[in-house]
Amino acid sequence: MIMDRRVAGLAVAAAVGSLAVILYLTLVSNQAIFWFSVVLLGLLMIICESLGEEMAQGGRSTYGIIAIFGAIVALNTPSAMIVAMAGAMHLRLAQRKEEPWKLVFNGALYALCTWAASATYHGLGGVSRSFVTSDILRSLAPLIAAAVVFWALNSLAVGAALRWLSGTEPKEFLEKVALKLLPNQLIYGLVGLGLGVIYAQNAFYVDAGHQIVGSLAGSLRGLFAVLCLVALLGVAWYFSGKNIELLESFDHSVEVLMTHLERREPYLDGHAVRVAAYATAIARHYRLPFYEVNRIRHAALLHDLGRPAIPREILLQPGQLSEEEFDK
Repeated sequence: MIMDRRVAGLAVAAAVGSLAVILYLTLVSNQAIFWFSVVLLGLLMIICESLGEEMAQGGRSTYGIIAIFGAIVALNTPSAMIVAMAGAMHLRLAQRKEEPWKLVFNGALYALCTWAASATYHGLGGVSRSFVTSDILRSLAPLIAAAVVFWALNSLAVGAALRWLSGTEPKEFLEKVALKLLPNQLIYGLVGLGLGVIYAQNAFYVDAGHQIVGSLAGSLRGLFAVLCLVALLGVAWYFSGKNIELLESFDHSVEVLMTHLERREPYLDGHAVRVAAYATAIARHYRLPFYEVNRIRHAALLHDLGRPAIPREILLQPGQLSEEEFDK
């Protein structure tokens, strides 16, 4: 298909561009690649990507940005770009086969976004492999700016790809999906900062010549420290998912209940669900908080819950009720 060829061409161009940037940074700018740390954080990147969820408009929401910003803070730009490339892989590839060019597109896009984010982070004064608290605090604002840059580039590229693949308008994707993910991206970036600091403080040390160097044992110690943090995040992710499942199950149960009760009156079929949809749309239009929107939705679904207590012959009577019928 021509649309697949467009995205495939974009994937190849992005892959060539990302490899060219890595070669330039390593050969011309003399930025060494910390291969052992890259492998360790790359594995962490794969784990974070495996925890992602499919989005309704297409694409996946993942936690890979945590590992990416951890690599930016703990290592350097070319090392972080290679870690980001591991984002093309996830543990569910065996169950859900994906076309090779999609994997290339995802990995290359992550690498280029990481390059831009790392350039922003270091350009604004962000520090890598630092052990001073003041440097860490000074890196907060640059990291937030870098997270916004990463989000913007990634969202624009994914929006363009979805338009070619499924016909989804980029504006619709940005409004309905990407903007909602921005707060999460900022939080994940800050978590990545903490992860990078923890790893760097364990994996690197300052030698007698005041140079920051690393060791195999230190890298393993850093990985263990990071995994302790990841374990806590994994537990939080698991119970958050269960909570969402319970809320969705509750919503579905209420809808089924009201749909069943409405069958007593043929002209009410689907009435509660429609009212709930309209009420939810109005609440969102006025930008009410998420929990208030849910309350309004549930109230709209249940607004006719008392009707089953009224005799069916009275509910279906076409004319005016008598006083005796009204008292029933």
